[in-house]
Amino acid sequence: MVLHSFFKTVLGALLHFVSFQTPFSVNLLDMLRQSLRERRLVVTLPWIAEFISVLDPVSMRCGVVRTLLETISDVYKSILRREGSVARVSELGTFLLNIILGELFENPLVPR
Repeated sequence: MVLHSFFKTVLGALLHFVSFQTPFSVNLLDMLRQSLRERRLVVTLPWIAEFISVLDPVSMRCGVVRTLLETISDVYKSILRREGSVARVSELGTFLLNIILGELFENPLVPR
């Protein structure tokens, strides 16, 4: 129990430290939103998912990444439900995104 609270304290301190850093030089959330508008999810989303999957555990819990993951989760849910109004993606593109995003969300480091 003491060890668990120690790790929680260390993680909190690291998150506080990382929150003062600029996480990325590219605004991935804006790129994702733009690709949604321009119907280019199949081009943009795979490399964003790959980029997120190689982040360290502390960076995964930063506010910017959490917001990005929430947006990706919403896109993933709409693709699974096949709601054409949110993400107009072909059947092959839907298949590809389901595989890539499914793999991303199965990563144990990605926060739930």
